[in-house]
Amino acid sequence: MPSSDYDYDYFEESLLEEKLITLTKNEALYLSDSLTILVDTNSEMGIIQTPSTSLSSSAIVAAPIETIQKIGMACLEVTDENNLIGLSTITLTIADLYLLRECCKSYVKIENEFVGFNLLRKIYNLILEESVKERQLINNLTKEIDMEAYLKNTSKKD
Repeated sequence: MPSSDYDYDYFEESLLEEKLITLTKNEALYLSDSLTILVDTNSEMGIIQTPSTSLSSSAIVAAPIETIQKIGMACLEVTDENNLIGLSTITLTIADLYLLRECCKSYVKIENEFVGFNLLRKIYNLILEESVKERQLINNLTKEIDMEAYLKNTSKKD
């Protein structure tokens, strides 16, 4: 959890950051099957967001119409007979990626493709991109260091 208003504001802004994700046919169709439209309805107290239908066994998450449209565009692109590579790259916000993460079950396999696992890896790599880069940099910088020798020398000094 962010510790201050500034951190919270930064976190909220980061949710709007856009990332490119490339989907296979099976991934795009799986996501489409897993989403239902989130509909705004009016009430006396303001706007309430509810799923358009009760969540069925295939629809796991209610998503905004804009997100559904982006996934729909990916579905159209990957199923187009002229799309020889069978991939679609779409732009999603970090918030969208967190939402789609809720759909992904690591064990889901479609046509010998580990769709759930692959989507989780893609989504987490995009959400955690900066942390992944930092970790890789630290690992590259420290791979030559003999940590056991370093720890022995440090403990002798104390």
